[in-house]
Amino acid sequence: MPLFSSLAIPTLDEFIYGRCPKPIQIKNGLTIGGTVYPELNFTLPDMIITAESMAEVRSQYRQMIGGACTRAFRRLSFAYCA
Repeated sequence: MPLFSSLAIPTLDEFIYGRCPKPIQIKNGLTIGGTVYPELNFTLPDMIITAESMAEVRSQYRQMIGGACTRAFRRLSFAYCA
C-alpha cells in the first residue's frame, strides 16, 4: 500500500464536493470522483405485497418519487435564484 505525505486537495478553498483531482472510471462506465449521483431510498414500510395491496404500494412509491422530485426542484430553483 502506498504511503502519502500530503493531501490530494491541499486547501479547503480547492475542495469541491463530488470532485477529486484524479477521478477513476469503473467497468460499467461510472466515474467515481466526477458527478455526484444521489442515492434514493425506495424502501416500503412493513407490508405484505399482494394483488390487493398494489394500490397502496403504488401510492407509497408515488409519494417517495414525488418527494424526491420536489426536493430536487427546490434545490435547483434555489441554486438559480441565489
